[in-house]
Amino acid sequence: IEELFGTCYLNELTDEQINKVFTDFIKVNIFDKLDKHIKNTEKHLLKIVKEEKKKDVRKWKRSFLLRGGYKTFDIQQILDIIKSESPKNYNRDIKKLQSDIEEFDGLHDNLLKLTEIKNKLSI
Repeated sequence: IEELFGTCYLNELTDEQINKVFTDFIKVNIFDKLDKHIKNTEKHLLKIVKEEKKKDVRKWKRSFLLRGGYKTFDIQQILDIIKSESPKNYNRDIKKLQSDIEEFDGLHDNLLKLTEIKNKLSI
């Protein structure tokens, strides 16, 4: 307690100190690790997209989605990469991939939710 709050007496603790320690703990042990995981995932997805494009120039989008979807934090990461690699046909491609995208039900809007939680906690 003294290391975290600067005192070993509980009656000297303030709500502000408790909130700061809690926020710092959450930031270091959850959000920093999640951010690192997301960055590593994006690097890995870029590697996968290159491999899939090399295998099949015409059908790389679906195979990339199916292969990368199980490694990603949010399906939007995959859609952003598809958009950057093939911007002209993006809307058509997404319509074709819609049933495959829906299979990844738990991966929708995770980045938005993470940002919302960070904003609410002022991190």
